[in-house]
Amino acid sequence: MKRHALCGQALALALVCGPAVAAEVYMSADDYMMGTRQERWGFVQGVYDTYGAMTRLGKISDPSLSAAVTRLTACAAKVSVNELEQTFTSWLESNPDRWTEKMPSLFLAAMGDQCASPSAAQTSANSAGATD
Repeated sequence: MKRHALCGQALALALVCGPAVAAEVYMSADDYMMGTRQERWGFVQGVYDTYGAMTRLGKISDPSLSAAVTRLTACAAKVSVNELEQTFTSWLESNPDRWTEKMPSLFLAAMGDQCASPSAAQTSANSAGATD
């Protein structure tokens, strides 16, 4: 309960103080890696849900970015949140040089790598074959 209150206070402070403080509200890769599995699941599910909602509602103004996010969220929809968390965590472990970037962008990069892999293509082919 204290953690939720602290997050709420940090968000309120960020909104009151402006963009300079708002940047500090983002979770860092270090924070993510030190989090419990449930906290990581929550982050992954939240980012996935947000990107999905943004594309469905047409809130991404760049058409190429919107198309890329749509493809990635469709690919990610085929696996469980547990698999998404494992994929993202493994990707972060393999890319420590990118930990200074914002986490939502890192999530897209990780899912892009995962969805472009041969195993993802095989999963898509199996899914398509099952519906024929």
